[in-house]
Amino acid sequence: MNSLFQDLRYALRRLHKTPGFTTIAVLTLALGIGANTAIFTVIDAVLLRPLPYPDPGKLVLLSEQTPRFPILSVSYQNLVDWRQQSHSFTAVGAIRNLNMTLTGDGDPERLIAQMANANIFDLLGVQATRGRTFLPEEDRQGAAGVAMISYGLWQRRFSGAENAVGQSITLDNKPYTVIGVLPAGFQVLQQTPDVVLPFEPWAKTLPDDRSWHPGILPLARLKEGVTLEQARSEMTTIAKRLEMQYPEFDTGTTALVNSMQSQLVQNIRPALLMILGAVGFVLLIACTNVANLLLARATARKREIAVRTAIGASRWRVVRLVLTESVVLSIIGAALGLLLARAAVPPLL
Repeated sequence: MNSLFQDLRYALRRLHKTPGFTTIAVLTLALGIGANTAIFTVIDAVLLRPLPYPDPGKLVLLSEQTPRFPILSVSYQNLVDWRQQSHSFTAVGAIRNLNMTLTGDGDPERLIAQMANANIFDLLGVQATRGRTFLPEEDRQGAAGVAMISYGLWQRRFSGAENAVGQSITLDNKPYTVIGVLPAGFQVLQQTPDVVLPFEPWAKTLPDDRSWHPGILPLARLKEGVTLEQARSEMTTIAKRLEMQYPEFDTGTTALVNSMQSQLVQNIRPALLMILGAVGFVLLIACTNVANLLLARATARKREIAVRTAIGASRWRVVRLVLTESVVLSIIGAALGLLLARAAVPPLL
């Protein structure tokens, strides 16, 4: 240990005496390590980390495919038939994204809104932070208007008051009673809604037209023991049955079943993997450049090494001394690289 500490002190002195070499080598390593760490952190957060729901591998998204559109939102009438005829899922719910204007106390505010079936929250395993989620009878035509608000809206509009649940809010000039507060960070399909309303009261007003796709996005959870391929096979059979039953609307229409994780990242995955490969080459180039710098430095130290050998230093002792300098240089470069990655990750995300 004494020899190791001696080597460390000597390495630090050597690096201090050659600030140009040290600065170039450390910055080269820092840029390579920082870029790779930042990009991998983003890839871990976006591609690798499972969705924040219980048993996320069983969550799937349903969509339609036609000869003109490879992926399409679902018509309400087809959604109803899918629910009634499918047996691969424990539940099938739907959401629809929209914007609404909040008026009343305070300044008017444009909100991100979602309509959701009452079973969506059980399907995702999400509980209300305050109050409760929708009851089945509230997700029906003619039911009184109720709403769930986001944690952020609860804080900025109601100052986090406990009596926010039960109060009335006005959305697009219609009154709704707040029945619950969503958990902080609640998000469905990359949307963070300010307010969530029942789905069926709106859906029941739609015309009986299976060719109309008003942005309905169905979610489902696979039953225990049912694979994704089995669910796809069943939904394909149902789609063919509906095609024969409603040829004027569903000709050429099939049903798609994809895992929620893969569906959410399918557009960004190629770009992220390409960037990861690019920064991997950057790190390789950085290591090559630093290795060349160290070789040039070692060549310039031939006389010093010859003297050390002449006065009794073994080959291993000389190698250990040089390796210690390289390790110190690497640690400093890695530390600076991690600081760069920490600064780069938030804007990348």
